[in-house]
Amino acid sequence: MIRTRSATLLAAALLAGCAPRPQAPAVVPAAAADTVPVEREAFLMGTTLRGRVLAPTREAGLATLERAFAEVRRQEALLSSWRDDAELARVNGAPPGAPVRPDAELVALLAEA
Repeated sequence: MIRTRSATLLAAALLAGCAPRPQAPAVVPAAAADTVPVEREAFLMGTTLRGRVLAPTREAGLATLERAFAEVRRQEALLSSWRDDAELARVNGAPPGAPVRPDAELVALLAEA
């Protein structure tokens, strides 16, 4: 699991990317002779997340994308405000004045944001 600044930046980028906006054409590097392009998409954080990697094999590319998507799922479990089972939703749903002990990682992410 990624528990660094990059995880926070990934989550912030994904949250910022949820708002609809005009999209510029994607600049996709050409695959080198010894790599294959691998693409995957999943519904995460209330939107469609698309990933594309260049990898030595399709299996390696899928494994890389699955690790990235797993991290997004983990971040969603902390930061989602629309999923009742997310940590942030649990904290937001507490009655006013009631003591709440949020997950330490959520506190760190919010402090950094």
